[in-house]
Amino acid sequence: MIKPETLKNLRKAKSLTQSALGKMAGVSAVSINYYEMGKRQPDQSTLEALARALGSSVKELTQNNAREIADDGLEMLKLQLELMTKERDFWRQKVQEFLKAHSLS
Repeated sequence: MIKPETLKNLRKAKSLTQSALGKMAGVSAVSINYYEMGKRQPDQSTLEALARALGSSVKELTQNNAREIADDGLEMLKLQLELMTKERDFWRQKVQEFLKAHSLS
């Protein structure tokens, strides 16, 4: 998956407009805009053309740095914890309702 911010930064570092980069890579300026905004992903051949046009590599355009990977992992753990907490609360309520309905509490 292309990193929108990386694409934009590399394009600007080369002083290229979206239109100029699009022409070099064989796509429209609108496509470049969508890639930079994260609204679309280029296919493999376009990704390779973008890398060539920017004097870069596919790896550089797609790879997360270590900090981003760590942040993503932390975010996933937070979401899992939130889900587990909601599930625990749900089942706790169901058990309490069952006990109450059967006069066991």
